[in-house]
Amino acid sequence: MMGAVFIGVDVGSTGVKVGIFDETLMHPVATGSAHYVAHQPVDGVSEHDGGLLYDAACRAIRSAVVLSDLAPSRFAGLAVCGMMSGTIPIGMDGQPTGPYTTTLDQRASKWLMDGVRKHGSAIGEQTGSAQPVFAAKIQWIRDEMPDVYRRTAKFMTAGSFVASKLAGLSGSDGFIDPTYLWMTGLADVKMERWSGELCRLLGIDEDCLPSITPSESRIGTLDASTAACTGLVAGMPIYAGCGDQLAGFLGAGLVQPGMAADVAGTYAVFAVTSASFGFDNSGSYETIKAAGADIWVTQSFVAGGGLNNGWFLNSVLNGIRLDEKIAGLAELRDGLEEAARLLPPGSENLIFVPHLGGQALPPRPDVRGAWIGLNWAHRREHLYRAMLEGLAYSHSLSLQRRRQADGYAEPSLVIAFGGGARSRLWTQIKADVLGIPFRVLDHDSPATRGCAILAAAGAGKSLAASAAVEELYNEAAVRPSPDAHAIYSAMTGDYAEALDALYGAYHALSRRRMPPS
Repeated sequence: MMGAVFIGVDVGSTGVKVGIFDETLMHPVATGSAHYVAHQPVDGVSEHDGGLLYDAACRAIRSAVVLSDLAPSRFAGLAVCGMMSGTIPIGMDGQPTGPYTTTLDQRASKWLMDGVRKHGSAIGEQTGSAQPVFAAKIQWIRDEMPDVYRRTAKFMTAGSFVASKLAGLSGSDGFIDPTYLWMTGLADVKMERWSGELCRLLGIDEDCLPSITPSESRIGTLDASTAACTGLVAGMPIYAGCGDQLAGFLGAGLVQPGMAADVAGTYAVFAVTSASFGFDNSGSYETIKAAGADIWVTQSFVAGGGLNNGWFLNSVLNGIRLDEKIAGLAELRDGLEEAARLLPPGSENLIFVPHLGGQALPPRPDVRGAWIGLNWAHRREHLYRAMLEGLAYSHSLSLQRRRQADGYAEPSLVIAFGGGARSRLWTQIKADVLGIPFRVLDHDSPATRGCAILAAAGAGKSLAASAAVEELYNEAAVRPSPDAHAIYSAMTGDYAEALDALYGAYHALSRRRMPPS
């Protein structure tokens, strides 16, 4: 009898990726994808239509199933991961009552910062993060969209919503897995339960919160309508899944303390695993429950940091809209990479602030981007290299803070993945700034692999396969240069001072900014 296969579905910020994996859980036997664009009419507004997320998931699954040419009977399970730091309101019928929004949508910032100021320490001690993103989104909808709030049964995440739709669940069956609890502001993450204390502090009705379900738990089976549009068989088990970053960490083999990952995606993420839970009261990083392993992940990120490259290439150099395509974009990028590679570390005293959509950690939503130190000798390759270095400086500041925590274990290697990991220059810059070797995964989406691993675990398979990633590296380690690291260590300090010095100007500009509506 031929072996079972498992499906991993990754609901991301720009589209859905699907991977079908056999029992080895290594390379996908088939993949599929479907794309969408967030609705971003003005600065501070960024929302997704939940129905489009679900439709894209169905299309991506079907394309992978057709490409695999496997008998439907071989498909043994599916798990979904999705965007983190976001919320979608769901009615009793299981349909969205409003859009899905992440932290790139800043209309809930007032409620977020109010929660941070009043209750940040209490929230952080229980959740591992002082940012009650999920709670703030609920408060915003309650206060600004009362009709949506009245029609909402549960507030969910993008991944759990798509999984629920695939299973045909009602709104009352809404669920969330433990990897998302850090961003809720409402949970005791160590006990994996909602906190009555935090719900009272933030004025959230616990009845609107979804049930907390382990990542490997079976939440239902594929319903008939979804089976028809995906090419699968009704009744196939569906498992809870987890947050997309945690699925990626699992798929990349981060299953022991003292391991690190760099995710060069829409959210530029740097993570280090730890044996213990802890809260950083400076807000430089957050502590999250790992998926499929009894460890924690300390994570920092630049919200929308991965969008900076496309913005620079498309809008700054070509003066066109970000969602338009231009001929020769790849050639332009390759030429910039080569020219920037020849520049010295530090881009000849040029610093870039990468927070074009606001600084997430610590939470300073008024911050925006900037090049600092421009002179007439700087060319476009200087601007480009400084942009790559700025994201690495942000990671370095967070790593410095983590090194002060109890139980910290210095990683000997950083595993890199995501679209930006294809840039050898950017990977080298990060290795030089952090002073740690990097290895790049030869895998387009370790998050789909992580989901497939969780589905296999739910079906009774061992999670041990998740640690076997040696064959997934695409080349030798990228090692840091000691000389470059010394230069970058000083530049990281300059970056931190510049960011703090500019904050007053950013705050003043924010008062003149047209408020999102």
